[in-house]
Amino acid sequence: MNSILVVDDEPDVLEITSHFLRGKGFAVTRAASGLEALRQAAGAVFEVVLLDISMPGMDGIATLKELKARHPAAEVIMITANDEMPTAITCMQEGAYGYLVKPLDFTQLHLEVNRALERRRMALALDDFRLQLERKVEERTAEVRRLNGKLRENFLASIRVLMSLLEVYEPYMGSHLKRVGALAVEMGRALKLPEKDREDLEIAALLHDIGRVALPEEHATAGFNDLKEEHISYVKQHTVIAQHILSPSGELENAGKIIRSMHEHLDGSGFPDELRDDDIPYLSRVLGVINAYDELVHRRRFTHEHINSHEEGDVFALQHLYSVAGRHFERRIVEALEKVLEELDVRERNEVKVSVRELKPGMLLARDIYTFEGLLLLGRGNRLTPPHIRRIEAFCRMKMVKNEFFTGQGDSPSYSQ
Repeated sequence: MNSILVVDDEPDVLEITSHFLRGKGFAVTRAASGLEALRQAAGAVFEVVLLDISMPGMDGIATLKELKARHPAAEVIMITANDEMPTAITCMQEGAYGYLVKPLDFTQLHLEVNRALERRRMALALDDFRLQLERKVEERTAEVRRLNGKLRENFLASIRVLMSLLEVYEPYMGSHLKRVGALAVEMGRALKLPEKDREDLEIAALLHDIGRVALPEEHATAGFNDLKEEHISYVKQHTVIAQHILSPSGELENAGKIIRSMHEHLDGSGFPDELRDDDIPYLSRVLGVINAYDELVHRRRFTHEHINSHEEGDVFALQHLYSVAGRHFERRIVEALEKVLEELDVRERNEVKVSVRELKPGMLLARDIYTFEGLLLLGRGNRLTPPHIRRIEAFCRMKMVKNEFFTGQGDSPSYSQ
């Protein structure tokens, strides 16, 4: 049964109108003033309100404003003794559905009430459809985001696989790219970078030496001190080459920009564009510190240059980075790197030695796993997954790795998988 509120300060009109509507099957509530109408509406839901305009105290238009503010779904039909167009327009502007003139034509009244009810039903159905549509859109959007995230994850996984393949042919470069990529993930988290920036930084870290493929082998692997001046200028273009290689891909374009400026220095002494200070993209500054650290530690170990342990390499590298902080590198980034390395050391101290049979999904790898040939199979900080474990088992069966592994107690993965 449809509910109707009739509001009129004339008792006879109120009684006759209510009696007529009850006879038509409506549930009718009466109110003799605007204030009483608001009190009635506070405790019940009325589908249609018949509202007299000319009432003492709170008139019909003031009551209409309050009703529509509190119950926007109620359809209000205004009733007045004066057929004045400006008044009718004002009522419509305030949200009234219809406008009837006294004395009431009850046939017209019945028709208007039914029209108002139909409009209300349509409005509610439309609102319900809109809500369902919004929910569907939200669900689809969430699904698209999930799929995009999965695609992004698979995209990153593909890049990591390529680095593993590269490692077979270029042991130092492949391992270097994987280590820099792993540290980039840690630094992104430590610096509280937005998710997109963290992903771009990791991709740039994994691909930052891709421009070296265009260099002669003897130039690509040599240090600057071993090159002639004309060869150094050529080698310094490898980040520009990397950007050209990556820029056609929308997914890799940002990574290319980061790589281009990773060797710039705050004092303008870097390359290829001699940028200074804030002109150097922030993510390039971050990648520059990470790359310099790994080069200082591992290139020296790789070439047996006075570094006898990872710990000794850490100390040497950090001392050098701090010595050029403010000129080459941003001190705050160097400090963040030092904190990350300290956290990794703490995890390593809490490590537990296990055999391949004891490896379980979810365990945090506390040390790098290297093959007997010196290739990095899996970096420390990875949280083990079933595919990781199957791969390790296969290498163990082929007797290509030592059957002892070190897991940590961390609550979250150090590096992305």
